[in-house]
Amino acid sequence: METFLAHLEKIFEYVATATAPEDVIDTLYDKIRTMTEKSVIQRDIDNFIAYFKLMLSTARLPKKLTFQPKLIRAIVDRTYAEFTDQAQEFRAKQLYNYLKD
Repeated sequence: METFLAHLEKIFEYVATATAPEDVIDTLYDKIRTMTEKSVIQRDIDNFIAYFKLMLSTARLPKKLTFQPKLIRAIVDRTYAEFTDQAQEFRAKQLYNYLKD
């Protein structure tokens, strides 16, 4: 284990000296943004599934639920009611694009 830690320390030293601080910050920012976006999309998917479960549990089922941007936007509007219209539109596009692929 000591050898592994010594090698790891050398790797960190090399990365710290061979990498510009701006590159480290940019890389960290991209990684954090990607991780955050994945978490938000996962939450949106959970909300989307919960909505369908709710619809199926009601006594009066809708005649037809079609997967389209308008349906996704309605779910996002309900989930993110306090967001601006622009933020809701962004969330709806992100969720729709993720689910359609």
